Amino acid sequence: MTVGLSTATAGKLSRSATVATRSQNANLADVTGSATVALAERLNNVAQAALRQNSGAGSFNESAGNTFTLDFGGVNQGGNLTGRLAAWNRAPSGAPSDTL
Repeated sequence: MTVGLSTATAGKLSRSATVATRSQNANLADVTGSATVALAERLNNVAQAALRQNSGAGSFNESAGNTFTLDFGGVNQGGNLTGRLAAWNRAPSGAPSDTL
C-alpha cells in the first residue's frame, strides 16, 4: 500500500484511506473486509532567522541571503560601543513553522 499527502502548503492536513482486505485459502471460503486508516500530517514552514537593531551605536543593515552588518565605523582604542540586537522568526504567519 502506498499513501501520499501533499507537502505544498504548510499547515495541518487530515484525510482517511480505506484498505480492502481479502484472505484466500484453498480449503476455506474467501474472507473479505475493509478498514479505514486515519492519515494526518503537520507540515511546518522552515524557520527564517531575522535580526534588527533595537538600540545602541552603529549602523545596522541586512543584505540578501541573511547577511547582516553592524558597522561601528571608526573606533578609538579603549573606546566602548554597544549595539543591542533582537532576533525573531520571520517565517510566514498563520501556519506552523519550525522554531529557531
